[in-house]
Amino acid sequence: MINWKYPYNSKEWITIKNEHLNKFPYCKNCFTTLNLQVDHILEHNNNLNLFLNKNNLQTLCWKCHGNKSLYMLNLKKLNVKDIKIKINLNVENGLNIEGNEFLFSDVKRFLNYGNFYVINLKQNNLTPSQVDKLIQYLVKFFITIKFISFNIVFNNAVEFDLSKIFKIRMGVNSD
Repeated sequence: MINWKYPYNSKEWITIKNEHLNKFPYCKNCFTTLNLQVDHILEHNNNLNLFLNKNNLQTLCWKCHGNKSLYMLNLKKLNVKDIKIKINLNVENGLNIEGNEFLFSDVKRFLNYGNFYVINLKQNNLTPSQVDKLIQYLVKFFITIKFISFNIVFNNAVEFDLSKIFKIRMGVNSD
């Protein structure tokens, strides 16, 4: 049983963290082997399945881990608008979220219909790692359009709530 007051002291976490670092002994962003931390790709919010899910972990150095938090803080400077951001999955000519080239792809590859935006992706189902890449892409997208929206919807059912993830990462009340 995890004591949520000190979850990172639990035997379960220490075991999974050590296994992860043995398997991935370098930062996934800069490849350093110094000052490594095991990061949850999607915040666990005391959800045991997310907390101990090996597919929800990534190795980051302290600097890259800090940068992950910093890019969310930059969004706090933007105005919030209730404009729908529709993400279509399983689109043949959509952006391919696999590989690092996705993060460097043209952030302007979206459709603007005036009262809503559409982003098309090739993938049908998203892993936690792909969700993290999508979040990074959306950060660049929001900076490009100069506002943020928590009205994010998908054409297919997904196992996560991007709006809630953004609110948590930005420290916004998610009620």
